[in-house]
Amino acid sequence: MEEPMNRPPGPLGGRLAGNGPVYDQDRLGFMVQMSDKFGAIWSFDRHIVVVADPALAGEVLTRTNTDFGAEVDFLHRKQKDDAQTKQQWASSRAARMRYMRPSSMQAKVPGIAAELDAGISSWGSGEIDVVDRMRALTARVGAVLCLGENAHLAWGETSSMR
Repeated sequence: MEEPMNRPPGPLGGRLAGNGPVYDQDRLGFMVQMSDKFGAIWSFDRHIVVVADPALAGEVLTRTNTDFGAEVDFLHRKQKDDAQTKQQWASSRAARMRYMRPSSMQAKVPGIAAELDAGISSWGSGEIDVVDRMRALTARVGAVLCLGENAHLAWGETSSMR
């Protein structure tokens, strides 16, 4: 049996599907609405806590495994609490997060700016569906951020970016 945790407030959601269906209808809108209602830290469900403030998110990632609850795997089974397992989780997280540190992100700004400029410039003039275009552009910029020079593979292009 899981130990009860003192969790931040959040939307109740449906009994079987939780908040998933409402979230899937308008993901960004749901996140903004819940952050407006519950603040920078809120519970999406029993297992997920949203930290909607970049500075706080950085603090959570830095302090996890020292100040916060134990990690759970994708089946929500509690991980072993032994020191070796905690160290493995901390090392794994540190390796994944080093590319998201401010110094690493600063180096990516010119590439992100170029991708945004090229994307928006390609829209031309006249009426467009801004939401669809921004979703596609956000996905493209996300691929550039996460995949770097191999980002073109994410959207099926055979040659590298412009």
